[in-house]
Amino acid sequence: MSKLVAIALGSAVLCACSSVDSSQLVLHDSVQTAATDLRWKRQSESTVAVKLRYSAPAVVLALPAGMYSAQALEGFMPSAEGKEWLKKRLRGQPLNPTQPELYVLASRGVESTSFYEALSIPKPIALWKQSDTPLEISLKREGDGVQIIALR
Repeated sequence: MSKLVAIALGSAVLCACSSVDSSQLVLHDSVQTAATDLRWKRQSESTVAVKLRYSAPAVVLALPAGMYSAQALEGFMPSAEGKEWLKKRLRGQPLNPTQPELYVLASRGVESTSFYEALSIPKPIALWKQSDTPLEISLKREGDGVQIIALR
């Protein structure tokens, strides 16, 4: 009987530890893999685009480490509709990433992923995604690292 209890507890711990949202893994792993390939394979191309599916509407933010008030984030958004969507999703709350971070603020919730080594975001980038076309994240090799340079 104690073996059965141990197996049940072990299964419960395994399930609890693996309850990571798979869409966040797709976002992180796709960008990280492309960045690693771009950095280490030293192909002739110095840029690559990662394409991911997200349902519209959504605001996508690529932010370097820093402190960003809701007003500052709205200032990065070129679209008036995107600014309104951002206001609704953030409700005046700041974003304070401690390392480069991508955020997808969609109707189903907020998804974010952080990047540590050799992947940087030189300046804040904002995108108002209105169509169901793939989200395109453009990466560029720069020295020994890789930068996120554009969102489309």
